[in-house]
Order: sequence, then C-alpha cells, then structure tokens
Amino acid sequence: EQLHVILNAYWEHLTFALPPLDDNRVWRRIVDTSQPAADDIHPVAAARPVRGAHYTAGSRSTVVLLATPFHRTPS
Repeated sequence: EQLHVILNAYWEHLTFALPPLDDNRVWRRIVDTSQPAADDIHPVAAARPVRGAHYTAGSRSTVVLLATPFHRTPS
C-alpha cells in the first residue's frame, strides 16, 4: 500500500497534486484535520475515495491518503 501525507502550514487553503496511481488503485482519505471532528479521521474500511488528481488541504492541516485497490468499497 502507498501512503501520501500532506502538511499545509500555510494560513490559507492550498491545492496539492497527488502522485499518479495505477488504474486499479484509488486514493482514500483517512485523515484530514481541517474537517469537523466527526469527519476528520476514518478507519481504512470507511475512508472516502478522493476524486481527481488534486487535493485541497485546509489551512494549517494534515491530510493522510492511502492508496487502495479500486474495487474495494468501504463497509
């Protein structure tokens, strides 16, 4: 599995390009500290897929993305 960590220390939102993945893999957001408390951390099985080749990180936030097989769906 691949892990991608985004650290945004800037006081504004920033958009980051994501590393490309094979067609059979997708990035899933497991941590985004800019989200409300109930939505900031998810177990891998419930992590939401990231659409597109970029991710916008909120100001002063940390984002952790995990590459998983595309066919895998959260339970």
